[in-house]
Amino acid sequence: MKFREACIRCPVLSINPRMLPRLDELEEDLLARRQGAVDENWRGEIEGIDLTRTFLRSKRAQGRRTTRLGTPGQTDLGMPASRPADHTVKRPTGLVRITSAAITPPPTGSAKKPPTGTDGCDKFSFVQAG
Repeated sequence: MKFREACIRCPVLSINPRMLPRLDELEEDLLARRQGAVDENWRGEIEGIDLTRTFLRSKRAQGRRTTRLGTPGQTDLGMPASRPADHTVKRPTGLVRITSAAITPPPTGSAKKPPTGTDGCDKFSFVQAG
């Protein structure tokens, strides 16, 4: 397979309508190559050329469609609506929020210990969100 057939087979290739005469030349060349493959009984080559011709016809139809409809332009997707200035995120109540707590020894003579997590960890304390 040659490079030009690989390009014609590419589904991403978009045909410029000015290249339609070139596609006709490529098809003539493919027909001549196909006849040579038939004469030599090269079945795999015949199958590959037929596949390339199928893609070539598809690209030709795409080029003609572009000529008829015009080149697609930009599509206006609209501008997303902005949020009002007073928009605030409301947090649900009753959930527990984890906050970082400083690890400090209790004051001397104080019987109170700093709050700890349920697992005895002094690094985090659990407080009611609100």
